[in-house]
Amino acid sequence: MRFGRKGTREIYLNPFRMSYCFIKESDIVIFLDLYHGDEQ
Repeated sequence: MRFGRKGTREIYLNPFRMSYCFIKESDIVIFLDLYHGDEQ
């Protein structure tokens, strides 16, 4: 990801996209956003 979403990842769940962040040191996943693919 670039700029404001640097360090986050996305997964495609048809027809949505889920944005999340993984903190490796603590083994924690933080879900940031779930949005329709057309709203990018």
